[in-house]
Amino acid sequence: MLLGLLRDDAKPVTTVRKVPMIFPPENAGTFEGPLRAVVDEVELLRQRPGVLSASLFTVQPWLDVPEVGCAVVVVTDGERGWARGEANRIGELLWERRREFEAPLLSPEEAVERALTARRSPVLLVDSADSVSSGSPGDGTAVLRALLAAKPARPALVTLVDPEAARAAHDADGGLVRLEAGGRLDPGRSSPVELVGRSRRVRDRRVTFESGVGDGLTAGLGRAAVVEVGEVRVLLLENSVVGWDPALYRVAGLEPEEAQAVVVKTPNNFRRTYRGVAEDWVYVDAPGASTPKLKSLTFKEAPRPLYPFEDWDWSPVGHREAAESEIPYGRDA
Repeated sequence: MLLGLLRDDAKPVTTVRKVPMIFPPENAGTFEGPLRAVVDEVELLRQRPGVLSASLFTVQPWLDVPEVGCAVVVVTDGERGWARGEANRIGELLWERRREFEAPLLSPEEAVERALTARRSPVLLVDSADSVSSGSPGDGTAVLRALLAAKPARPALVTLVDPEAARAAHDADGGLVRLEAGGRLDPGRSSPVELVGRSRRVRDRRVTFESGVGDGLTAGLGRAAVVEVGEVRVLLLENSVVGWDPALYRVAGLEPEEAQAVVVKTPNNFRRTYRGVAEDWVYVDAPGASTPKLKSLTFKEAPRPLYPFEDWDWSPVGHREAAESEIPYGRDA
């Protein structure tokens, strides 16, 4: 675009329309769901003559900062009024779909029961509230507790970040261990679980992602080990590692396709990375820093009103005309 501006002597005008909403990413993929229609409108706008750029910015919703909120950015060749109108139009399209982003949740016990009684396996137990890629520590134990209590008859796989437990299990390779694991990094939301089982160290200390998101990138596991408690396979990790790729289990000698239930700690990427491995998944209502239940969190710096904390009849034009100097969602840049 920069070369085009130099060549064609265009006069770029940029309009930013803030939209006073945040929403969890579980149901916010750009290939399907409520966001797809808005993304399609942005793509069509980009193709129109005189439009230099158009972008939709959804936001990581757990950021308690004054600027948090979605945004539409439109850059036109000298047409400020048109840019503002298009940014407002797309902003309203996003706002109209605000209630469609809520994630369907089941309690850990209900989710585990559904997974273990499903005729087709594996079933993914999506613990997005403990997603490392969303900013959580990865040491939540709610789903693990439910799995241990259910005593599955077929393998159930789960990851747990706990440097102390991972090192102990790694050093006890081949032996029986009794240790406390998880719930140390975010003690306000989780607590340790006692694991009693046989330990097997993971030989490879790096994993390579290969299932459609971040392919070719690697991550260091640190010292890692699998502790087998009946049919529950707990992959203990010394380092925090994103949990969307089945390669994380495979590097530890665990095959998700052969399991009855597989815990994945990511809100959305599993829909791509586990395609061909699992057809069914359940979003688990577990505690965690990256919970999709945004209203359960306390925001101090975020601007208000802000959906989903408040729900009202918002209009970009109305806000701009009413209180541009006070309401950040009414300003043009």
